[in-house]
Amino acid sequence: YDSVPTRKPAVATIHDLFPITSPEWFPDRAEKNAAAIRATVATASRFVCDSEFSRQDLIRSFGVDPGRATTVPLGPGSDGTPPEGGLDEASRAKFGLPGRFFFAISTLEPRKNFPRLIEAFARFRERTPDVRLAIAGGKGWGA
Repeated sequence: YDSVPTRKPAVATIHDLFPITSPEWFPDRAEKNAAAIRATVATASRFVCDSEFSRQDLIRSFGVDPGRATTVPLGPGSDGTPPEGGLDEASRAKFGLPGRFFFAISTLEPRKNFPRLIEAFARFRERTPDVRLAIAGGKGWGA
């Protein structure tokens, strides 16, 4: 959450508004991050949101014109098709990854709700036992 003031048209990426909507998840930096988000929203011409939830949150919380905000998902397409190329064999071997897996990469902290991810994945595995779950990320607060 860094904001760079500019007088030129700018496109900002909005991942979420959690420092504003859920400040308890940011015990040591919610105020600073919220201020950066507000400054970004005030100066950006357009917004790219990585989920429809974040887009709607932006529109609802700041009154942003829906035409100024576009959703661009970070993951595979809605049909579940993985990105082109995939992971090379050397990387798979290095990390012990099987042929099919879900990969969650994020800071490891409570707001990321990894227990829910693991619970949901366990239910998925009941129907698809050959898929594994790989989790990677740096330790955050409360890891």
